[in-house]
Amino acid sequence: MPEERVPSAQLVPKKVVVHARHPYTAVRYVTVSPAVTKKRIEEYLAEREKESRLSRYLRRKPMEVDIYSPAELERMVEPTRTGERYFSGVNIKNIKRVISYRKPEELGGYKMTVCLKTGENVHRYEDKLTEKRQKKKFRRAKNVATAVKDLKDRYRILLRSSDRKERQLGAVLALMEQHDVRVGSGMYGVEEAPIKVGDLKRGMVVIHSSWPPGSPPHVVVEEKTSEGIKKVFLRSIEKQEEAERLADLRRQVKVLSKRIEKEPTEELKLELGRLKVKADEIAERINKPIPPKWTDLVRLGHYGATQLEARHVKYPAPGEIWLDFIGKSAQRWKFRLKDTNLAEVIKELQRGKAGSDMLFPDVRRIDVAKILRRYHILPKDIRTYEGTSSFMEESKNHPVPTSKKELRRIRKEIFKAISKKLVNKPGVAKKAYVDPSVTASWETGLLKIIEKEKGIKKSLFVILIGGDKMGTLATERMEIC
Repeated sequence: MPEERVPSAQLVPKKVVVHARHPYTAVRYVTVSPAVTKKRIEEYLAEREKESRLSRYLRRKPMEVDIYSPAELERMVEPTRTGERYFSGVNIKNIKRVISYRKPEELGGYKMTVCLKTGENVHRYEDKLTEKRQKKKFRRAKNVATAVKDLKDRYRILLRSSDRKERQLGAVLALMEQHDVRVGSGMYGVEEAPIKVGDLKRGMVVIHSSWPPGSPPHVVVEEKTSEGIKKVFLRSIEKQEEAERLADLRRQVKVLSKRIEKEPTEELKLELGRLKVKADEIAERINKPIPPKWTDLVRLGHYGATQLEARHVKYPAPGEIWLDFIGKSAQRWKFRLKDTNLAEVIKELQRGKAGSDMLFPDVRRIDVAKILRRYHILPKDIRTYEGTSSFMEESKNHPVPTSKKELRRIRKEIFKAISKKLVNKPGVAKKAYVDPSVTASWETGLLKIIEKEKGIKKSLFVILIGGDKMGTLATERMEIC
């Protein structure tokens, strides 16, 4: 049965900008043949080893999606100036199929799934739903400001309680409020199972049976060669400082390479070669190849406050307690407990436990959520509030910029400091943990000051070069500014 399609006269072209230099025109090419859609869904589900929420949705409502093949995408999208074709920011050469969901609200905002030829899926969200969720989240985060004092009093009372479960609950709340630790997904949130090399993904935390007992886990990293070939390695979480140094060296190599294109001198070429050798040496030292017995690799999930184990508590010196564990996105958390009462409670709870014994076995996420529900907030809103508060504090520690370039530099430094406190990346801190209305008002105020300062400087310049008439005019301009 041939495919039935909407006539081309009814298709509405829509200009989409993937990159600033490569805008393209995308056209919705609707397939209305139920037989073809059903066949493509069956092919997609047959390739999926694991059952997911989207897979269940496709089985339940097969006619609520549109599935496009690469050939159809090629007809839908116009080429860029270089001749390449992009769909939703992905080169069509790398796409196997695209699944477009007609009702994103039923899937919590999933708009489409771009299936790559490598077997990976790239999910896109409905912008309106994402924006609505973000506004709701930051509105709830404002409730935390009024609840912080009461929350502190509550967990201090719980820490002094004679009931063991209440002490555990008080410790979890204190870690969340004082150190911005996530609550975790519950008692059984950590996944430990043998995995294959093909299943390795960037940021995954793994261990291997051949490594010595007590050795730190490794994080999966991706390295791209000059030919564009992607290679996967393992990196110890203790090598984070060297990894940052490697990233800095590679940035220098990139900048120097562009400079050599304009100014090809022997000195610059020698400097570029030296930087490349140094970067290769660090990469070879910190990146481990995949072990031969790759079936013995075990994936470790990240830990939250409710999932902490006895092995995560360290005693580096008398009277000191440190927490050392792997958080979300393979970030290593290592900090000293400043609260003496909290440190004593954790030390007491760890007594008699070792290894993977749960530190707070009686507390789950739902127990924490019940307490926070009284203040009309969720567990993750505490970190959102801390991120916004940190932005307001950090912005006071910087001088008033005199140009837009300096403003961008200060903004970058602020988000870098916030990300260090929250143990994530500056981009994540900016997008998910700082209220955009606060950022916008801060920037708007500084931009007005910059414009005003520029006006004054221009007026002073006129006074210096002009006569009496020009000077009088400039003085009036200064008063206006």
